Amino acid sequence: MKFEFKDKRVIIDMVEYVEEMLKEFPKKFHKNAVAASPARVDLFQSDKGKKLDEREREIFHRTVAKALFLCKRA
Repeated sequence: MKFEFKDKRVIIDMVEYVEEMLKEFPKKFHKNAVAASPARVDLFQSDKGKKLDEREREIFHRTVAKALFLCKRA
């Protein structure tokens, strides 16, 4: 987290934090990918997907916790 004090303002920059989150997440995202919506067409369709194993659960939980921290701090 970077703080820049300028003209009686504080600018908070967490770009490196987000880049590190994306780097450590196993699914890779394309930098220039474009989507009309963050939701897929099958958003409301129910299926019986496989459960995450212990390692995947830990990664998912850690990433969600970091995202919540990011939302509350910046």
